[in-house]
Amino acid sequence: MFFGMNGNWSDWSMWSQCDVTCESGHAHRWRNCSNPAPQPGGNICTGVDSESRACKLNECPVQYPLNGMYVTTEGLQIYAF
Repeated sequence: MFFGMNGNWSDWSMWSQCDVTCESGHAHRWRNCSNPAPQPGGNICTGVDSESRACKLNECPVQYPLNGMYVTTEGLQIYAF
């Protein structure tokens, strides 16, 4: 009697970069049911194929309007307003 091959998870990918450029966000990682992929008659992988975790970067720069320019916590930037 032939039994198909069950699927197994690949290794987890590296964590992604934080999905924001400042403050709080999330990083993600993935894996595939491909090590090996399930064959006819075999079971698919069980469990989750992605994970996320919180990440926190530096605070976002604060902008203060000043005479047609914005002074930020990162330095002087000129904007028309």
